[in-house]
Amino acid sequence: MLSRRQTEIVNLIAAGRSNREISERLWLSERTVESHVAALFSKLNVGSRTELAMLVLRDGLIETTPKTNLSPAAERIVGREREMDEIASALLADRLVTVTGAGGVGKTRTAIAVAAAVSERFRDGIWLAELAPVAEGHRVVVSIAQAIGAEQLPENRPLESLVSRLKRRRLLIVLDNCEHLVAPAAVVVDALLRGCPDVRILATSREALKVAGERIYRLPPLDVPTPEALRGLGAVEAGSYAAIALFVERAGQANRYFQLADGNAQVVAAICRRLDGIPLAIELAAARTSAFPLATLLGLLDRRFSILTSGQRTAFARQQTMRALFDWSYDLLLPAEQRLFDRLSVFAGAWTLESAEAVCAGDAIERGALFELLASLVDKSLVTANVEGAEPRYFLSESAREYARENLAQRGEREIVAGRHALGYLALAEQLESAWETTPERAWLARARPELDNWRAALTWALALRADVVAGQRLAGALRLLFGRVAPAEGRRWVRLSLELVDERTPLPVRAKLDFAEAGLASALAQHREAFAAAERALASYRALGDAVKAGLAQVVAGASLTYLGDSAAGDALLHETLVLARELGNRRLLASVLSRVAYGAALRGDVAEARAHYAETIEVWKALDAEGQAAITATNFAEFEFQHGDARAALRLARDALGAHRALGQSHNVVEDLLSMAAFLIALAHYDEAQACAREAFDLVCELQFDLMFAVALQRLAAVALFRSSGDVADVSAVPARAARVLGFVEGLLSSTELRRHYIEQHEYDRMLAALRAALGAGEVATLMAAGALMNHAQAIGEAERLEGAMLLQGLPKRSSANG
Repeated sequence: MLSRRQTEIVNLIAAGRSNREISERLWLSERTVESHVAALFSKLNVGSRTELAMLVLRDGLIETTPKTNLSPAAERIVGREREMDEIASALLADRLVTVTGAGGVGKTRTAIAVAAAVSERFRDGIWLAELAPVAEGHRVVVSIAQAIGAEQLPENRPLESLVSRLKRRRLLIVLDNCEHLVAPAAVVVDALLRGCPDVRILATSREALKVAGERIYRLPPLDVPTPEALRGLGAVEAGSYAAIALFVERAGQANRYFQLADGNAQVVAAICRRLDGIPLAIELAAARTSAFPLATLLGLLDRRFSILTSGQRTAFARQQTMRALFDWSYDLLLPAEQRLFDRLSVFAGAWTLESAEAVCAGDAIERGALFELLASLVDKSLVTANVEGAEPRYFLSESAREYARENLAQRGEREIVAGRHALGYLALAEQLESAWETTPERAWLARARPELDNWRAALTWALALRADVVAGQRLAGALRLLFGRVAPAEGRRWVRLSLELVDERTPLPVRAKLDFAEAGLASALAQHREAFAAAERALASYRALGDAVKAGLAQVVAGASLTYLGDSAAGDALLHETLVLARELGNRRLLASVLSRVAYGAALRGDVAEARAHYAETIEVWKALDAEGQAAITATNFAEFEFQHGDARAALRLARDALGAHRALGQSHNVVEDLLSMAAFLIALAHYDEAQACAREAFDLVCELQFDLMFAVALQRLAAVALFRSSGDVADVSAVPARAARVLGFVEGLLSSTELRRHYIEQHEYDRMLAALRAALGAGEVATLMAAGALMNHAQAIGEAERLEGAMLLQGLPKRSSANG
């Protein structure tokens, strides 16, 4: 068996190369080549170069070794098929490809796998030069030379010598871990590309080399399920996510009893999400499955830097623990970059450059320099930039945020920066609140919605931690418009906490706004008694403050609440008083707000003409104000009115229009209401398949909204579809009526316990269902079944609905323990 060097010499002799050509090719002296040739003649018992060549061609006696120093992979690479194909294609199109990405994302492993896959295209081999252990820039050239088996380079001009020896060779150099030597590595790479036309370089680095002709490939984390996809996630679907597939494989290696199953798929997925899909973090966590149950491991991720340790002993030290991984990147930063990185940990979710300047500038970070510092952190893969929208947004992975947060605490700056963050986002909330009346609703929501996570963080700091209660109260009140459209139940929790903390330090305008916010959010959640009480308090405060418009808006909520509570006369009186005020003031928002409530009151009185006129005028005013969401809400109410007056098709058209608008605005709460209304209209039209689809989608969404009324309505709607589709308006004598009766009993009990009232659509449907059930089972049996249903809990009620029509009705929907998800 010949050595690699002897094999190379034999092959070159067989190819007709002279000793001089061999010495140039292999970077050997001619004397060394002559010595090798003589030894080969003796070993192979040949007398001439011609005999040696014939021996190779005739008998194939020379075993060639691969032209590479890559070691076979010890473990299978998981979930990188698409990325490997893309990097390989880039490498064949460009001579320098740099794979960048966060620490632990798998740059080295992926690059080596790509190199192995394209090895046949490089006749002179694939060579890996590891720069991780190299501390000095001048050693980059030496590392490459050693990787490809070259002799000692001359000390005076090593780079020129390297270029000279490679200029006729066709090979691929994998230059791994360049980030700590990025400047000297860039010099070497540039020289090789300029002087060696057939040399290609695949580099890995946490930042680009910035060499002419460089193709940058940012390696993303492994894909993980979205929060929405987590609901009801089973083992089969979970295994299709690369991050989960990696966790499962590595956990199986650490714990032979581990298996992915429907019962643990959601916990595994949550672990992978918490670890941002970073392969190294996932592998470290998977190794811990031999010591911790999955649920315990998930909880321990709050202390991930003390838990995710004990990586492979043969790996570089920075790859053996999560903390070491971040220490490596952090230590390469300039002091100002380190300080900014630490301060950025105060953000939750993404942020803008403007917000970063407001929160992080000052105290050793100049405002004018912040952009360059932030851009450098992006380049170094510590901050991720999303540049797809109108305004760039930046974010930290959860692990990076936790690491930076610990550093910020050690600096003693956590409270100072958190205070800046809260006040900065209070200013933004109040700015957007002021812009509400002059900004189209879709544009306003597009600006406000992405900041929700940061506002939550600010509210937590200011209110939950009592760090600045008045600032938190101002913020909760200012966010009523946003919460009312995207998360009314959550918004109400913050408002109620703010009201609980009201004392002599709370200014009257702030308290008035909180009461008004409580009134509006309680009304949106159909808590009309609480809405009326809060509206009365807000009305008194705004009158004391002399603010006629806001007093009018509070009076609208008060009047509407009275109407919903059954006191139509008192409600109408308040609403008509406000209508007169709105026309006198010429305030179109107040006018539209009160008109929609007056229309509803007219509908209750049976004044069809007045109701239609007011609904139509309301929609016209909202559209003129570019308030798409408000126009859609009015259309939803108008649809209920048309249904009540016998035109289910007109109702369906209005509801479809409203649904389209609410989907476009991302207002899930209203989407649920629209879907449930459409389902009712479709049942009335005997379009059961479409009705079932609408009801199922609504139910799938409603559990996220923590809204008992919609949960109850969704269950009733699902039972109605099953009941009426079974045999039209008269149910047959089967399991369907009995189960529908129990579900209906649960709904009735839930509504009674929460003092919620059915709207016309629900009451009309309830009456039809009750009549059909009594016809099928008898009034006594129905009463008994409904009484049993009233004793069920949420999970039992859902299970009963699932079993309707042989479990087809709710097939694929997640089981819930409560309406609050």
